[in-house]
Amino acid sequence: SGSQVLVASATPQLYALKVSGTLTFTNWTTCVSARSIVVKNGATVTCAGPFNDTFDMSNRVWFAASEAFALESGAKINVNELGYGTATNVITTGSGYGPGKTSWDGGASYGGCSFNKNPYGNAAAPLDPGTSGGSMSAKQHFWAGGGAVYIDCPNAMVTINGSITSDGHAGGDWSHGPSTGGAVYIRTKRFKSSGATITAKGGNRAGRASS
Repeated sequence: SGSQVLVASATPQLYALKVSGTLTFTNWTTCVSARSIVVKNGATVTCAGPFNDTFDMSNRVWFAASEAFALESGAKINVNELGYGTATNVITTGSGYGPGKTSWDGGASYGGCSFNKNPYGNAAAPLDPGTSGGSMSAKQHFWAGGGAVYIDCPNAMVTINGSITSDGHAGGDWSHGPSTGGAVYIRTKRFKSSGATITAKGGNRAGRASS
């Protein structure tokens, strides 16, 4: 309880995993796999970020369970503003980062057209992180898009009672375009939930969540 763990490479399949502190994923191919996974009340799961176009979708949260996955009430998976973009202390201008980027201060797109760009990603299997908005001010950074969450449990029971948030940023002012929400993809045939919150909101609620 209260521990902080960074996982940087895929695990072998574990028998059972209980997360009770803070678990941070780094690297796109990092998958935590077990027969049974429980994210306990008070625990936080997140990923490293944000990242730019130099890296091919650098980080995400990826769980795989063969029998059961549970996110308890009070537990959270939070990848808000951990998609394409820059950290708040990185000052830059231009069209932003990510496949849905637009020009200068325009809002990015994902899951719906925005400004002069078409949507990207797969509505049935949303896996892509959110795109940052652009900036036309030399004193601003790119607001980052939401990160990506993949809960891969095709034959397992998935229970979501906590929160999963993959939100982008609504934007700042006329010189600072909004970013998009990221992706929440829950792949399962058996799903139950009570009191859960699942969001992938952007400046115009542009993002995707699917189960």
